Amino acid sequence: MGSSTLRSSRHSRGKSHKKIDDEELLRRFKELDKSGDGFVDIAEYLHSRSPLVRALRQLRRPVVQHFTQAVVLSSIYVLIGVLGYTALEPEWTNVDALYFSMATMSTVGYGDISPSSWNSRVLTLFMIFFGVIFVFVEVSKVIGYITKPLTSSGRQMLEKAFPQVGVDLDADGSTDYYKPRHPLIYYSKNLLPSFALNMSVQLASAAIFVSLDDTWSYGDAVYHCLVTATTVGYGDVTNGTQGGRLWSCFHILLSVAMLGELISTFDALSKKRAATMARVSQLARKLDAPLLDQLLTRAKAMRPLVVRDGKGLTELEFVLAMLIELDIVDWDQVQPFVKQFRTLDVNGDARLGHEDLELSLKHSPSELRKMLQERDEVPMSVSERMGISFDRRKSSCAVSPSSLPQPEPQPEPPSDEAQATHADAVQDEKSMEERLDRMSTGELEALYATIGSKLASRQIVAQDSMTEL
Repeated sequence: MGSSTLRSSRHSRGKSHKKIDDEELLRRFKELDKSGDGFVDIAEYLHSRSPLVRALRQLRRPVVQHFTQAVVLSSIYVLIGVLGYTALEPEWTNVDALYFSMATMSTVGYGDISPSSWNSRVLTLFMIFFGVIFVFVEVSKVIGYITKPLTSSGRQMLEKAFPQVGVDLDADGSTDYYKPRHPLIYYSKNLLPSFALNMSVQLASAAIFVSLDDTWSYGDAVYHCLVTATTVGYGDVTNGTQGGRLWSCFHILLSVAMLGELISTFDALSKKRAATMARVSQLARKLDAPLLDQLLTRAKAMRPLVVRDGKGLTELEFVLAMLIELDIVDWDQVQPFVKQFRTLDVNGDARLGHEDLELSLKHSPSELRKMLQERDEVPMSVSERMGISFDRRKSSCAVSPSSLPQPEPQPEPPSDEAQATHADAVQDEKSMEERLDRMSTGELEALYATIGSKLASRQIVAQDSMTEL
């Protein structure tokens, strides 16, 4: 353990600013020491720093679950399609059966090959529903997990190159929200990475199709790829080679899923922009009587037992009412938490504290329910329900009128001695200005050089003193 601990401490050198105990240090060393020989070699260290390894470690359970489901369902789907169609359609090869299965699952449906018997048509109906509802959904999710980091990185790069204009509401130096861009700029910036990735895949796939089928021109291949990606699938450009149909199996899945990601991104951007515009409109809106009455009506509906003191909304009431008015939060989602708070508030003082916790531990759930049922709902004022209001002028709680800011005391007039000292200082300053006015340019330069050298020497002495300290 001695050698391991020594080498682990050497490995962690440079991170001494973090307080790590010996057990944590040893645990990290053992994680790096994959071979268990008590040494961390270069290969093991680079393996721990590999971006791929870090990415795999960061994979969450849903991602792994969708990937596993996609592999299992795709394998079952391909197995049923290849075995079923080759048995029911003797003229079809394994590639033809796979090609038709993929075209069916993605709803492309070229029509260049089709089932000829009743049994194969029944199998096709099963492949349609099973492939569209179950298989293609999972495959699209996995492809989305692969393409999303690329498109997100592209949007972040464009955002850094063309940043939005921030707005500071309270002049505290932080950005509260960003001004919405023009719709053309907004959609172009956010859709450009997805569109560029889609076009890159289509142009590369067209080149592959041309290399596999000599009868196609590059224009025909690009046309075929775009028609496939949109799931239109006219079938006017026939894919007649086995190599072309085999590549189509991969191209169909990739293209249709990526176009779906582009469409879903556009839909998400539209919703986000609508919510942003509504939020910015409310933030830029001045307080007026209709808005105040609307928020007060909302607050009264949310808390009917509160006795209003006529002073208006509290801070939390304003925030919650605005969130509900902007449809950011639904009252049906908030109301259960309000009921939960009142259920947990055992002593009924409109606070949730340690006293409520102790009461809940002393009594059984049935006793607590009985206590809540027997407790009378007493109307409470805003101050009782919300607590003592915060007084921004004093940066403390306003508990009494004496806590309000008091007028500052008037300064006492200066003494005769202070006035005489001030007059002498003013006279010295005037005499100094007169002396400077009478000095020549050379004398001024010499004076400035002397002052600069003295300041530099004092700075060096100060630095030496700090070094000794």
